[in-house]
Amino acid sequence: MADYHAAEADAPRPQLGASRTKPGTVSAAIAAYYISVQYLNPADSTRAVRRNILERFRAEHGDKRISTTVAVLT
Repeated sequence: MADYHAAEADAPRPQLGASRTKPGTVSAAIAAYYISVQYLNPADSTRAVRRNILERFRAEHGDKRISTTVAVLT
């Protein structure tokens, strides 16, 4: 059983909503950020604040291409 749990811990975790996310979009970038060390390391309260900000941004710009969105925001 210990070997099973060790193997399970090392297995890659599927990204929720990955089949609905188009590569190269703001939504895909945010989803990738959510599984990054930069997002997972800070305290729970910090993650909650960041997630609220990002989800509002994703609601408005999630389906846009990163290259287009960056050009509009600068």
